[in-house]
Amino acid sequence: MWIEGPAVSSSGSVLSQAAIEAVNTIANAGTPCISVFCKSRYSFATRGLGHTDAAVISLYYSVIRQLARIVPPEFEGSPGLQKHCFERLDGSLESLGTALAIIKALLKHAPPSIAWVIDGLQFAGGSQDGYAHIQDFIQVLRDQEQERTSRVCFTTDGRSQVLDRGITVRERVDASRLVQARGGRAFPGAVYI
Repeated sequence: MWIEGPAVSSSGSVLSQAAIEAVNTIANAGTPCISVFCKSRYSFATRGLGHTDAAVISLYYSVIRQLARIVPPEFEGSPGLQKHCFERLDGSLESLGTALAIIKALLKHAPPSIAWVIDGLQFAGGSQDGYAHIQDFIQVLRDQEQERTSRVCFTTDGRSQVLDRGITVRERVDASRLVQARGGRAFPGAVYI
């Protein structure tokens, strides 16, 4: 599911706050949860690597770290989880193919139920390569629905090009219109997030 909020907010991201609450609720329920909060700026971004591509690298590497924490401590080895694979993770866009292979290998050992909360994807994938890597990641998440109970929630402030193309209309909630429709007041029975 993709929840798209207003593009600009003077009080910060309301949906990011809601995503944090969702992660806490999922964790309190005992369900493994992978959560990533993309930012607009990254300290490791350079002239050759923009902030939007740095967000994609951060997303992939964060997912690897979190998946590694939820797989069983002992499991049968996998070709994608050898030491030399991890050594290829050098913080470049070129390392994302290896990073995705590691994510897929870790998912083979993941628990039978997993939740994903990805916030701020509007900041990720500005270049053509970065965009393609986000599409690949979304496909991996879709494939997980066949393997296990896997629930995904994306939250963004405004539109995300990659989610526009990767998420169907039935999987999308335009939260910015809910409040706009009544002149800034919530619908009866609605709750401000």
